[in-house]
Amino acid sequence: MSPLLWILVGSVAAIAVLVGLVMLLRMRVALARQVSETSIGLWNEFRQWLRRLFVLDLRRSMRQGIAALRGAIRMRTFRYERPWFLMIGPAGSGKTSLLRTLAEPHSINDSGLLNWGIFRNGVLLDVAGQYSAPMERVAWYAYPRRVWRTLKRLLIYHRERRPLDGIVLVLPVSLFAQFDDERRVYAERLAEQLRGIARRLGMTLPVY
Repeated sequence: MSPLLWILVGSVAAIAVLVGLVMLLRMRVALARQVSETSIGLWNEFRQWLRRLFVLDLRRSMRQGIAALRGAIRMRTFRYERPWFLMIGPAGSGKTSLLRTLAEPHSINDSGLLNWGIFRNGVLLDVAGQYSAPMERVAWYAYPRRVWRTLKRLLIYHRERRPLDGIVLVLPVSLFAQFDDERRVYAERLAEQLRGIARRLGMTLPVY
């Protein structure tokens, strides 16, 4: 076989290999794009499922608390017979432990996102710390805004005339050991959060 023919055969083979590589690359890109779109779709569905799960958990907590309050107060106006206070504070502040320490027998209703403390002179609603602290590092799956919107709607629905009577703020001692600038930033964000709660409910609330 002449050298020219060898060169021609080699060129054809090289072109065939190149075309095959291009086709394989296109197939891999198309497959990767399809997998990516599928993954994004599954991820979005998973996030929507988590949001629904948090909302359902909060609604369940509210139903259980209302049922416990109805059992404690045998009156048609049981929702308004005792003042309701929202207890907020960062995780680790000890507010849930405080609630259990103050509790009378069988007065605590642990319901996940929202714990209820039903006392003779009032009702305390303990919101999970990851949602109630302005500088708390909230996990990507927590959806704090969705939780607060749902809580606002539930409070207005179940206690339309006066959703809340006040806010109990619980802060850890370690907060007061921080530098002045850090405390000031925390206080500013906390004040904004409290104003946001008041705006959501359309009322001015005392803070204790």
